[in-house]
Amino acid sequence: MSSYKERNGYVLPAIHRLDVSMNCHMNGKLFGKSIESTLSFSIYNLYNRLNVSNVYWGYDKNKVVLKGVCLLPFMPSVSYSLKF
Repeated sequence: MSSYKERNGYVLPAIHRLDVSMNCHMNGKLFGKSIESTLSFSIYNLYNRLNVSNVYWGYDKNKVVLKGVCLLPFMPSVSYSLKF
């Protein structure tokens, strides 16, 4: 079984990701009232790099090893907001 010399002595690997977003602002009238609207597009982790965010003890061929967990891969989103 593996052991570490000091408690909490393990450091996660460095992470790297690219987030991109774009906002489109629009003005207009609806039922005689002035409104402002915004359409937003965004992509989290554009090139889908599998960054380790958590580790746990696991088994690999009867050996105890640290295994990594990757959360939140490539994730697009769209939102729309109205202000009147």
